[in-house]
Amino acid sequence: MENHELIYLDYEILRFLETNEKVSKGEIIAHLQEDSDLIEHRLNLLSQHKRKKIGDYRSPSFPLANSNYIQQEFESYEDNAGISHINYLDAYSIAIKGKQALKDHLFNTSKEDARYKETLNIAKESNNIAKFAILISVVALIVSFFKG
Repeated sequence: MENHELIYLDYEILRFLETNEKVSKGEIIAHLQEDSDLIEHRLNLLSQHKRKKIGDYRSPSFPLANSNYIQQEFESYEDNAGISHINYLDAYSIAIKGKQALKDHLFNTSKEDARYKETLNIAKESNNIAKFAILISVVALIVSFFKG
């Protein structure tokens, strides 16, 4: 998932995780007050790593470092046979890529807001000029009416 694929809810999740460390799924749902299935889906997407294949199509793919927006905390353990397992915990935090995406989003949003305000000011000035031109025309019409 690239920055251009992030939706408004993703940025709200990132913003909440940036200000709170190791937050549970329930806390995120309670804070955002959105559909829990939708938030769970977005959390899964945001926590996925990009993967890279090494070799041909039969080769396994490996997760790329710093390619996820959020981290789901986990603990690893070995079973009796010595096989390593991962147990994912109900705790999320923002990852480096998530911090950068949020920073970029806030910067772009502030630039868009500034551009909108500038356009609005230009429109107001144009509107004032148009009103002044109409006023001059009305005054000229009244003056010509009384002279003629």
